[in-house]
Amino acid sequence: MTINPMSYYALLESYDVPGVYGLNPSLLAPPAAGQGAASANASAINADEVQISALGQLTAGVATMQTAMQSLEAPGQVSGDITAAAQSLIDAYNNLLSTLSSLTGSSGSLATDPNAAQLMADLSSTLSQSFNVGGATTSLAQLGISIQPDGTLALDAGTLQSAYAADPTGTVAVLNQAALAFDCLASNYAGPGGSLVMESQTLQQSVLDQQLVGGAADTAALLAQQQGLQAYEAAMVAGFQSQVANLEFSALLLPSLLPPSSATPAALPGLPAPGASGTLPTMPGLGPAPGANPSAPSPFASGLPQAGSSGSG
Repeated sequence: MTINPMSYYALLESYDVPGVYGLNPSLLAPPAAGQGAASANASAINADEVQISALGQLTAGVATMQTAMQSLEAPGQVSGDITAAAQSLIDAYNNLLSTLSSLTGSSGSLATDPNAAQLMADLSSTLSQSFNVGGATTSLAQLGISIQPDGTLALDAGTLQSAYAADPTGTVAVLNQAALAFDCLASNYAGPGGSLVMESQTLQQSVLDQQLVGGAADTAALLAQQQGLQAYEAAMVAGFQSQVANLEFSALLLPSLLPPSSATPAALPGLPAPGASGTLPTMPGLGPAPGANPSAPSPFASGLPQAGSSGSG
């Protein structure tokens, strides 16, 4: 069997594996095309969610104005304190205008929203509306309610009191009719089926649809990732099998690659060389070595008393 030791490394290199035990990071991420689609889908969802939030703020502002206007629609609710009633109408209008202006400004989330732009136009037209209540008083301007340069409303209390003194019934009726007009306007935007409500519902459905599409894209990306990991696993298994085969092959060749033994080990000092004839020396105090001539003097006996002999203290 012929083994190419480089086949394993070539196989790993084809998968960009950094090292024998390394893990290819690219196999853990979706393909680039999938990432781009997922990113675009997430951006679209985020933009819709921002607009939905802004529409919610505006719808709440319209509903708040509507509640305030509904408290001014009956004659008895206005005639008790004409100045307070007129100021309530102005405050409700200005609060909504503040919310609308912040959302439709150059950096607002509804800067290009057609329903928000139409609401601004409708508020302005309602202010200039003429109310036929059967008397000489027919407009809010006659009650001292005027539009300021920034679009907000302001009250001239003196003008209002003069109008009320001259035509109390007409003054109250104009306030009642103006409040009713703003109430109806609010219903067209924030009531059931209102334009702001419908726009928000449409965007919410769009977000759900995009999330479903994104889920399908994520599933496809995970499948591609799984296939990549399976290919990586196959490469690692093949590589390890190749390593095992190389080791087995090397084990077969190892004996023939070792140099032959040609030298005889040297004898240790004081001992006969391996294979040489001779006797082992006698250790001090132990007598002759096994097999030695008992009468032969021991090389270690010099200057020492022999076993069994008496010595001097």
